[in-house]
Amino acid sequence: MTCSSLRNSNPSSASISIPRLLVERFFRDLTQNRLRRGIFRDVEELIMAIGDYIDKQLKPFIWTAKASDILEKVKRARTKLDHG
Repeated sequence: MTCSSLRNSNPSSASISIPRLLVERFFRDLTQNRLRRGIFRDVEELIMAIGDYIDKQLKPFIWTAKASDILEKVKRARTKLDHG
């Protein structure tokens, strides 16, 4: 299998369903933990409540891999793909 055939293949159902499940879980948690029992007098108050919830839930992504390690893995993968 070549790199070009990998790029042109359709994504597997797992690659589609995992992000979908994460989005569904986010909205479930938002609804259960912030919106369900909240009282909002107007849309602006609702938007502020959602923004506050998101700000409290965000965790920064900390990159732990070194660029040289990633590039080495890419080289090994390309070699395997190119040579079967």
